[in-house]
Amino acid sequence: MNKAELVKMLGETCDVPQAKAEQFLTSLSVIARFTLESGNDLTLPGVGKLKLGRREARKGRNPRTGETVDIPSKNIVKFVPANDLKTAVL
Repeated sequence: MNKAELVKMLGETCDVPQAKAEQFLTSLSVIARFTLESGNDLTLPGVGKLKLGRREARKGRNPRTGETVDIPSKNIVKFVPANDLKTAVL
């Protein structure tokens, strides 16, 4: 499902105009970004949780040259699905 399909379905499900549904989706992404940048988790009831994680520095290999390279540590976003979602999909 792409963004346009999501906005359309959200508008139909909530019985609101598509412009309002798109505004809601944009606001949700801003809230998610702000929450994760603050170092907090974001729980989406019935869907799952977005968590901030850390990938430690490690050694990697350039597949073209075979040369060993250092990969620096970085923050990553993890998604943990809610139990209801897991059971519905399985």
